[in-house]
Amino acid sequence: MKNLFKKISCILLCLLFMLFSACNNSPDLYKRGIEITTIMGEMVHSEAYGEMVNIPHGIDMDLVKAKDYDTPIRAYKINVPTFESFVENTEIFNEEQLNKLSNNLKDQIENRDYFLYATTMLNNAYGPEGAVISSIFQAS
Repeated sequence: MKNLFKKISCILLCLLFMLFSACNNSPDLYKRGIEITTIMGEMVHSEAYGEMVNIPHGIDMDLVKAKDYDTPIRAYKINVPTFESFVENTEIFNEEQLNKLSNNLKDQIENRDYFLYATTMLNNAYGPEGAVISSIFQAS
């Protein structure tokens, strides 16, 4: 019985140790930013990648080509806002029009990746080339 108690105690201590060691594993955002922007730089400078993803002729690639993808000035962590907060703080969705919709239709709009929709709208502000380039050169 005493031997069983020691084994259970040892297992519980190991599990507790693993739990505490795993709690503080937040990613280094600066390092992740460098990794992702380096990949994006490789995408932009690779002719083979451009051919595979069918970059339309006439797109000015000089808009996104840079030499310093591996030396960012800052790294930011962006949290996706709640849908309500998003509607209140942006002009992408008209709150008055949303209020006219039934709950089912509001849910449909909310369930679409509204944040991705919003980023697409922002990229469209740079014209058709900005929309094409931003959709092609995404890394994760």
